[in-house]
Amino acid sequence: KIKASVPTIEYLVEKGAKVILVTHLDRPGGEVDENLRVDSLADKLSEFLEVKVNKLNDFTGEDVRTEVDKMKKGEVIMLENIRFSPDERKNSGKLAQQLADLADIFVIDGFGITHRDHSSVSGVAEKLPAYSGLLLEKEIKNLDKVLSDPPKPFCLAMGGVKVKTKLPVIEKMADRVDYILTGGGILNTYLASENIKIGSSVYGEEFTKQAQEVFQLEEMIRPLDVTVGKKGKNGSRVEYLSEDKAEICTEEEMILDLGPKTIGKYQDYLEKSNTILFNGAMGLFEQEPFQLGTQAILESIVRVSDEDNTFTVIGGGETVQSLELVEEADKIDFISTGGGAMLHYLTGEELPGLKYLEK
Repeated sequence: KIKASVPTIEYLVEKGAKVILVTHLDRPGGEVDENLRVDSLADKLSEFLEVKVNKLNDFTGEDVRTEVDKMKKGEVIMLENIRFSPDERKNSGKLAQQLADLADIFVIDGFGITHRDHSSVSGVAEKLPAYSGLLLEKEIKNLDKVLSDPPKPFCLAMGGVKVKTKLPVIEKMADRVDYILTGGGILNTYLASENIKIGSSVYGEEFTKQAQEVFQLEEMIRPLDVTVGKKGKNGSRVEYLSEDKAEICTEEEMILDLGPKTIGKYQDYLEKSNTILFNGAMGLFEQEPFQLGTQAILESIVRVSDEDNTFTVIGGGETVQSLELVEEADKIDFISTGGGAMLHYLTGEELPGLKYLEK
């Protein structure tokens, strides 16, 4: 994400702007956490830009004002982790005004936070002339391709553990896609809705009814088997899914990946698709052998990406992280820096960070 914003910052520096960077790291909960200061981000950005990024130890106050007033054209400073402020999430107006008072215009480039109604996002955008950065423009342009007239067939592959945010996306995109492939918490939630014992598997207990409805969609491709194991421990086994299945896992076990038959079936659908959107890993890809489902999905996406008249998109933190499982990931047409923001945008929701943009 740091590297992705470099073109926008370089453009502003070349134009002689005094660039003030506002960023966050993790979720410190509105309190200062010495382990979450953004000095390392400033150092890494200095390397990419080949320009010294002056990291400040605060984001408001007299010292910050003094440093901003001393800036020369083309210089770059980075404010401290904005999530150290409790007002960042509250967005009461005070922090947003303090940030806005430092600048003349606001450029939002972090697509991944545009769905947040936070002080440093929508709060500042409301108070200053607000413009999209190059990265944000690229994100919107590519996601609009998915929404407008994507080459058919269109396959939506969705996993991960955030069932609450994923199920509405499947529902809203169902009439646009031809095939829906699921894994992770979404699949687990459906299996739980069928009163199948899934042990300690991650699922959304309050979303079982919604999962049941989603799995009745005609575009849904039914899985055939799953891989079961224990987190952090060796050993795995395959459990086949049948109508009379009553138990998949014991209490200490979890569904940690797709099974081999499901992987093969999913790859068949992926490789006859011309548009693919992938968000959320299919299993615990950080632990062998539970990376196989996610790895197979990505390998198919890479192969499809190499063909004419195809368009492939992946997005989400863990999904992008899983790219290390495959070679030639750069063949994928677009890798989004947004997870939640990407999903919100694709379902047609108005994103707070885009609401006030002038251009």
